[in-house]
Amino acid sequence: MAEFHLPSTSAPRRSGSAALRAPKVTVSDAQNPKRDLSRIVLPPAVFLHEKEKVDRP
Repeated sequence: MAEFHLPSTSAPRRSGSAALRAPKVTVSDAQNPKRDLSRIVLPPAVFLHEKEKVDRP
């Protein structure tokens, strides 16, 4: 009879204080995200930048 070994699919368990640490993002953070609108890049600006890179000597 053949024996088969199936690998564990569960994540490894942490022990100690790392397992008890609170997550960095809370539920209230996820419900009210803070967006920095100055970091949004719109497609025409990206296209122009890429075109400038290609056209440079």
